[in-house]
Amino acid sequence: MLKKVEKILKERKTMRAYEVARYFLFLAEENDELITKLKMQKLLYYAQAYSMYYLKTPLFDDKIHAWKLGPVVTNVYHTLEHDSNNILLYSVLKDFDTDMFSEEQKAIIRMCWKDYGKYTSSYLVSLTHNEESYKKHYKENCNNVIPLHDITKSLEKRDVKYIENVERQLNYANN
Repeated sequence: MLKKVEKILKERKTMRAYEVARYFLFLAEENDELITKLKMQKLLYYAQAYSMYYLKTPLFDDKIHAWKLGPVVTNVYHTLEHDSNNILLYSVLKDFDTDMFSEEQKAIIRMCWKDYGKYTSSYLVSLTHNEESYKKHYKENCNNVIPLHDITKSLEKRDVKYIENVERQLNYANN
């Protein structure tokens, strides 16, 4: 039965965000790293942005919402098990198999991990708060969806100067 489900998931063009989150946890475990609930949300946002930008298709079907601390996939936020410090638990990796992902999906997730996995949750919050798609749709005490086309536009406008600017802002704030 499990093989049949994996086959169905692999044949789909898009995944569930929960499975993408499990892939990030798999990569974290490979690298002896921990991921908080907050960091996972930012990784999911950037993975979706990468997929839309590079593959021209969503990586997962789930909607991304603009919350106070940045973009959030609500069902993943409420589903993944975590400890009292909001560190996600590797126990969700039971029966996890990367074969359910296409090679393109694996490449997107690994590229996102390489680019953003090294950062802290607070740094990723700062990055996402500077994204046009987030700024456009965040309203206090609302649960607005960030449309895929806006996520894509944010990435299209970015370049190296964007990251340097955010780093300067963070260094200024810390002084």
